[in-house]
Amino acid sequence: MIVMTITTYPMQSIPKTVEVFLDLIKAGLPDYIEMTGPFTRWGGEGIIGYTIYDIEDDKAMEGMKVLVARDAKFSVVEGFKMESFVLLTAADSLAAIGEKMP
Repeated sequence: MIVMTITTYPMQSIPKTVEVFLDLIKAGLPDYIEMTGPFTRWGGEGIIGYTIYDIEDDKAMEGMKVLVARDAKFSVVEGFKMESFVLLTAADSLAAIGEKMP
C-alpha cells in the first residue's frame, strides 16, 4: 500500500519541525515500511513537504497505525498541517472495477 503525506508549516516553525523530524528518524520505521522523502519546497503556506510510504500489503493496517502515531508527534509544531492519501497503482485501480492491465 502506498501512502502519500503532504505537510505545510510556517517558516518560523522550521526549528521545531526539524527537531521532531530528527527524533522520528532516530526512532526509525519498521522494516515493512519504506519511506521516500521527504521532499520540500517553499510556497504560500511556508514550507510544503511530500513523503511517500510503501507499506507491505500484508501489514497495511499495522503500518497505518504506525504512521498515525508517528504523524501525531508533529502536533507540537505551531501551524503544522498534514494530509495523508492512500494511492492506488493503475493495476489496483483497474482491479477495483473488475478489469486487468493489458
